[in-house]
Amino acid sequence: MTAMKWFYSYFKKYQWRMIIGLVMVTITSVLAIVNPKITGFIVDDIIGDGSNIRLDLLPRFLLLMIGVTLLRAGLRLYFYGILRTVHRDFSTI
Repeated sequence: MTAMKWFYSYFKKYQWRMIIGLVMVTITSVLAIVNPKITGFIVDDIIGDGSNIRLDLLPRFLLLMIGVTLLRAGLRLYFYGILRTVHRDFSTI
């Protein structure tokens, strides 16, 4: 059995888990950009030059930043759980 055939037989068994894991990594990477963008919006538009501070919007954006951070952490935790499962099954082969 060639290495590619062996890998494909292994990949076929965990195909959906690996695809879901790759999608989660992509989403997590995209979400990594969101918090700096929100911070920039807070500094530029909410605080601005100090003459027109809109503190009524600040709690919404802070909650959004917390939500994005929790979502990223949850996706990352689930992804690492998938990796552990696949790795554990792989190491028993």
